[in-house]
Amino acid sequence: MTPVQKATLQTIEGLLDIIPPGEHQGISYDSMRALLETAVKEIDVMPIDKISRWVGYAQGVLIAHGVLDVIEERNRTRPFFHEAYRETGLAIPPTREF
Repeated sequence: MTPVQKATLQTIEGLLDIIPPGEHQGISYDSMRALLETAVKEIDVMPIDKISRWVGYAQGVLIAHGVLDVIEERNRTRPFFHEAYRETGLAIPPTREF
């Protein structure tokens, strides 16, 4: 497993812990959960950019519905990806505050 795949899995695991059951305002949280569970199972088969789009979709919907806070999610996931950057020799991008 690549460092980026590992960081992505860590991100998904945290999302799976907070996705509520059922449906809200036309969004099926159960379908979102199934999407992310598929990503976990297929991490070695699916392109990481596709999985990343799925993760971003889930994060965006959860933020829009007040289930997830964008700053808290950034702070939770940043260490995962910074570690992946270090492991692959990539420079860690500068932090931007909004």
